[in-house]
Amino acid sequence: MSPLVAYHSTARRHREAIHRYGLIPALPSSAQWFGVYVYRDDYTHRTRHMRYRSGIRPVSCWWAHRPPNDLWEVAYIGPLYPDQFVANALVLSEPPQHVSLVSPLSRVTS
Repeated sequence: MSPLVAYHSTARRHREAIHRYGLIPALPSSAQWFGVYVYRDDYTHRTRHMRYRSGIRPVSCWWAHRPPNDLWEVAYIGPLYPDQFVANALVLSEPPQHVSLVSPLSRVTS
């Protein structure tokens, strides 16, 4: 079985904690699934519809990476499901097997 390779983008201030503890699953709540959130640009799915005063419309949100945030590559084997609000996001139900920093390290950002 091949691992799923996906990405996770975070603010630079989380770098040390991710190096130390890895990507930790989000706490469960009524608005989001429990798990580690990752994304792939080549993966899309339908998202949840939201009720507005003018009617019901689909929510279209896309996760992307922009510097100076850190970009992490994630390798995962296990159960996953699509995020209900973000069209290119997946939720990993367990911590990923491997997480590596893709963003370049420099004297300014490290």
